[in-house]
Amino acid sequence: VVTGGYSVYVRLGKEQQQTETVASSDPIFNANFSFSASKKDDEGMEIIVLFMGKEYSRCHLSIKNLPPSAVKRRTVNLVANAGKKSAKLDGTITLEFFSENYGFNSLPSEEDEASLRDRVSLQLSKYAPKDLHRVEYMLGEFVGAEDALMTKLIADYNCLPGDARLALTVKEIRGLTRNGKSVERGNPFVKVKTHMEKVSTRTLSQVRDGYFDETFTFTMATPEKDYLQVSVFNSELGSDYLYGEALISIENLQRGTPRTITAMIVQRPGTKSASFGGYVTLVLRSDDFGSFNPVDINADSVWRQQLKNFFVRYCPERLHRIQAIPPNRAYMAKLIKEYGPPPNTDEVHVTVMEVRDAVGQKESATVLLQFGIDTMS
Repeated sequence: VVTGGYSVYVRLGKEQQQTETVASSDPIFNANFSFSASKKDDEGMEIIVLFMGKEYSRCHLSIKNLPPSAVKRRTVNLVANAGKKSAKLDGTITLEFFSENYGFNSLPSEEDEASLRDRVSLQLSKYAPKDLHRVEYMLGEFVGAEDALMTKLIADYNCLPGDARLALTVKEIRGLTRNGKSVERGNPFVKVKTHMEKVSTRTLSQVRDGYFDETFTFTMATPEKDYLQVSVFNSELGSDYLYGEALISIENLQRGTPRTITAMIVQRPGTKSASFGGYVTLVLRSDDFGSFNPVDINADSVWRQQLKNFFVRYCPERLHRIQAIPPNRAYMAKLIKEYGPPPNTDEVHVTVMEVRDAVGQKESATVLLQFGIDTMS
């Protein structure tokens, strides 16, 4: 039950506006304001959420990362106790911006901006929580100079380059194949490797689908760039057989929230003959790295499927990297420019493998067909 009401105060330069008061725990305003903007405006825009007439939370925005003649919707974090050591994230506010004659053409992609936002928020939450409400302002002031922003954080706040602790649980494997055929029985185990560490699960005996539920902890030196190399092997005398491999990025995690990922493992990774090898299910969690906001799992799943379709058609040598590439429209545009248009997912690809027993005028012959794309599903 809401006994008071919320309103929002907006200031840009010497101009200020305020919404009506709405009595709701998740108030909807749809209030439109107009301000005079200048590219020389260095103070940015102040957003203050009021509850019962008193400041509840705030954020400080730059207007130097707005596009010209286009609507930009931004959902940004609000900070309670802004300017104090006890400052903390407390909700979000959604804003829309539009100007016909103001804006900047050279702007980062939404994905790159979101990644940088998480990195800056993480550093400020650790070393300077009193300035958490200024994250959006910093992003706008350092458009096109992201490395300079991180350098400034280190200089101003004595921030250390952020490493991250990652808990990884290997849950299960299923659907293993060997040379294109389903595995009936095997002795599988899983290896996980980072740039600095390497671990292995126990070996299961005489299974096709296996359950491990084993948890390991890693230190990721540069979590926004590092990835996990996950390999599934069959234990054999002499040398172990590689069922498949997948590279996993941890960039698309929500901080402090477990994320379950089922990744396709790929046989002969990095080669044109790469093919489906099965699936491995993992649970990842980091308490000091990742987005502060919920991750859009559905959008991420769509992105992985788009990559899979593209790699199957044009560059199978990249199939093992599907889970290592975070959503990025610029990356997809680069693929399209290099290889061609995204494949039509309704297509069926058939490879004629061989003809048998076609001797003379023999009335019957057998044609073996392999449905290439479907074998990767």
